[in-house]
Amino acid sequence: MKPLAAYALRAERVAFTLGVALAVLVVVHVLAMQANFNPALGLKERFGFHYWQLSFFDLDEEESFGTWFSSGILLMAAVLLLHQAKTLRAQRGAWQAWWFVLGVGFCAMSVDEIAGMHEFMNSMMEDTLGRWSASRSSFSSAWPICPFSGTTVCGLGSCSSWRAPSTGVAQSVSSTSPTAT
Repeated sequence: MKPLAAYALRAERVAFTLGVALAVLVVVHVLAMQANFNPALGLKERFGFHYWQLSFFDLDEEESFGTWFSSGILLMAAVLLLHQAKTLRAQRGAWQAWWFVLGVGFCAMSVDEIAGMHEFMNSMMEDTLGRWSASRSSFSSAWPICPFSGTTVCGLGSCSSWRAPSTGVAQSVSSTSPTAT
């Protein structure tokens, strides 16, 4: 059988690379915010720049390099999960459908990072549920209810203890156990 994967990822190297990238992002963020908001440095007045010129490096903003970087990481995770599903499907392995669901979920999270669907969900939930509530602020972060519900259903569906064994494992174990005479 022809191998489906011709790459090797070492967890230590990936973790180190992501850690370095995170450190660089944080340092650039801190430098950009200091340059913009620290009047003691006087960089804003000396060079005449505005906040919008540095907002791309502000990790608190939605449309920033950090958002695109996070979306890229989520997309790579989705690709790896979908590849795992494809590999298990070719090997007739179990759980390939759940790997596929995880891959699609990570792909949706990557798109959400860029498109900001969570912001739309937040305002929609606030508008819809706020009508029946005395305090609208209690529903301002109610949008995670939908993904949490979907994750719970997927988690319960993938739990092997909810399914009956299909290969007769219990019978084969009891038939091979020693009997007392």
